[in-house]
Amino acid sequence: MSSSPDQIKEELLHIEIAVELDQGKSTNEVAEKFGIKLLVVKAIAKIIGLISRKQKPLRADVFLKQNGKFWLEELKQVKL
Repeated sequence: MSSSPDQIKEELLHIEIAVELDQGKSTNEVAEKFGIKLLVVKAIAKIIGLISRKQKPLRADVFLKQNGKFWLEELKQVKL
């Protein structure tokens, strides 16, 4: 199954956003930098484990080590 170029660009954007958040930038900064809605950035932060109601924030690299490629697959599901 082939991915369209737009879908690939969207997935790469989600990964870039996740990296920025993991480097410690705020959701507001990232939303402003990429020119997207704050809700989208917060959804990505929640997927990678940086936002949680019951737990302290978890760095994305720790989350990735614990859950393999789980969050990368979840990022594909977020719509801009």
